[in-house]
Amino acid sequence: MAQRQISVESEPLNRFREAALSLPRLKTRSVTRTVRLDSDIEEDLLEHAGKERLSANVVVNQALRRYLRWEVPSERFGFMAVSTSTMSDLFNLMTEEEARERGRAEGYGKAAEFVTFFFKKLDFEATLKALEMLGPVYGRNFQFEHNFDGQNHTVILRHHRGPKTSAYYAEALKAVFSRLGMTAEATETDDQVALSVRMTSRFHGPYQQNE
Repeated sequence: MAQRQISVESEPLNRFREAALSLPRLKTRSVTRTVRLDSDIEEDLLEHAGKERLSANVVVNQALRRYLRWEVPSERFGFMAVSTSTMSDLFNLMTEEEARERGRAEGYGKAAEFVTFFFKKLDFEATLKALEMLGPVYGRNFQFEHNFDGQNHTVILRHHRGPKTSAYYAEALKAVFSRLGMTAEATETDDQVALSVRMTSRFHGPYQQNE
């Protein structure tokens, strides 16, 4: 297969980096590196860049960042691509209580392990960043929103996969927040879960509240 050389320069401003801005990493600088691309990959690259009105450099950086910072490390947790409709069908095979039990178990176990693995700590700030990764930045499992009114945090996950998915997410998040010394009250609909989260013990981090 024919190969071509392409000079790839990191660009500090692009859509992907704006979406992932809050993820922890060192400040980046632009470097120039020459790599070889198979000709069919170059064709796909240029076609996609043209459709999205992005430079080839931006698309290459997006792809490499996703691969190195998400796909490679997330293999540890057995993640795989599954369609939204398939996930809805799988949750519909459970009872609501089974979905809640699974959420609680994974919140206390795998979810906490996931946060600690990626961020080397388990606290509220790291949990929010993990939700960004699982949601809009990499995993695209849900839309994520966080607000703070000076007293309570509001965390919203929009998934459009039915009430049992909401039950699962609600219990998983309540379990994680419980480990952080926080209480969470969930409001569930078929399409989303909203949690009002409050500190019940001192939290050391950027969202710390005065007691």
